[in-house]
Amino acid sequence: MKDGDRAGVSMFRDDSAYIGIHKHAEEAKLVYVGNVKVGPLNVPVGYVNGRPVALDWQCVSNGSIKSERSLASDRVWLRIKVGLRAAHADGHENDARNATFEYSFDGTTFTQFGLVYLLTRSTMGYIGYRFGLFNFATEALGGQIRVDY
Repeated sequence: MKDGDRAGVSMFRDDSAYIGIHKHAEEAKLVYVGNVKVGPLNVPVGYVNGRPVALDWQCVSNGSIKSERSLASDRVWLRIKVGLRAAHADGHENDARNATFEYSFDGTTFTQFGLVYLLTRSTMGYIGYRFGLFNFATEALGGQIRVDY
């Protein structure tokens, strides 16, 4: 990774969080970022060819770092454990739906990092939660990560 690069894994939809690595000034830090949000400007849903679509969504918040620590290793395992029970099915409306973000330096012993993330039950622009794997540059192109599995 190069300075300004970001990489990690996320649980994302209109309200998202991730665990990842931020590189700045030649230092890599493990971070947990929460409160990443996208939302509609004016009209949450419109119709194209008779189907509902999100029309004018944009980034509302880039989120903020909730936990961070320096990385002493250039190899780290990242993991998300999540309960994806039905959010709007009979008998499950009040079930807790949480995700925990974890890391490991040996691939065997994992440590929870950051807060327990409560998955939203919002139906605005509802698509459902997805897992994401990402790597992007904020300063200059040229950095890279290796993902084994």
